[in-house]
Amino acid sequence: MAVGESREQTFTRLANKRMNKTLKGIRLLENLKAYPHTLSQVGKMVTALRAAVDKVEVVLGGEKEKKVEASFNLDDDDEEI
Repeated sequence: MAVGESREQTFTRLANKRMNKTLKGIRLLENLKAYPHTLSQVGKMVTALRAAVDKVEVVLGGEKEKKVEASFNLDDDDEEI
């Protein structure tokens, strides 16, 4: 927390920084379209992203926290598209 900054100001500052970094990372995922991939792999990626977003919503909303994988890894998968 910066000197003279309220907790709400700290939340806003950190949330802006982390959201912009996260959104950039998601936009970069779109660049993967240039590489061979399967629909199954895409589905796994989207499922992991949705689970992470759901967890953020629960945690910041004050509900009981759900366990979400801390990392992600695609194994060799089905046919390429």
